[in-house]
Amino acid sequence: MKRVSIKQRLKPTFDEGLTFSKERVAAFGDAVIAIAITLLVLDIHPDLTNVATNRGVWQELLRLTPNILAFVFSFWVIARLWIGNQLFFQSLATLDMRTLQYYILFLFVIVAIPFPTGLLAASHLMHATIVLYAGTMAVASTIQALMWYRLLTPTYRAANATEYFVFYRVLQYGWSAVVFVISIPLAFIHPYVGIGFWVLFGFTRMFTERSAESLKEFEEVYLRRKSKVEQRSEKSP
Repeated sequence: MKRVSIKQRLKPTFDEGLTFSKERVAAFGDAVIAIAITLLVLDIHPDLTNVATNRGVWQELLRLTPNILAFVFSFWVIARLWIGNQLFFQSLATLDMRTLQYYILFLFVIVAIPFPTGLLAASHLMHATIVLYAGTMAVASTIQALMWYRLLTPTYRAANATEYFVFYRVLQYGWSAVVFVISIPLAFIHPYVGIGFWVLFGFTRMFTERSAESLKEFEEVYLRRKSKVEQRSEKSP
């Protein structure tokens, strides 16, 4: 008699065919992200004994400049990830166990972002701080790319989301992860080189975001190339 492992016995009841309410999961995720993005501001705490004069206020703002810059950058990154999160659930047709696991892991990383942000504000000239911050952001971007990659399977993709739109998002978040990974060795040249690389990428991405019309043009090119590849594969023995 063939032996069946416990994992094989449990898998059909635990995984296959099991789906979840994407509206409830999305609402839960919004709450978690809102808490994480609010926690960022807790690292900006002025010393009230030094703000009795106008000069003291300006000196305190100067002292808190690293904290403010770290807060602004992390707020922007989390906000961008949240926007991608909204687009993801709009493009999702069915939320299965694997996608939910990716999403829970994504929220775990988001909640952890205030920790490296605080370290970045306190010791931004340390290599270890840059490595930890960049690594956290790279993991968050990688997980979101994996979530979008799931939607390349038509079963999980909503009717309003095209294959190219999903493919574009996979590349977008995958490239974000690559940028943060590249910044790690750059930080060993000087921490400001790694940080500057993040800022440069952020501005570049902001001003090169594809509009709906340009996305449609690129989608036509993508579909033509895909059709040629399929034709070649059909002709090959």
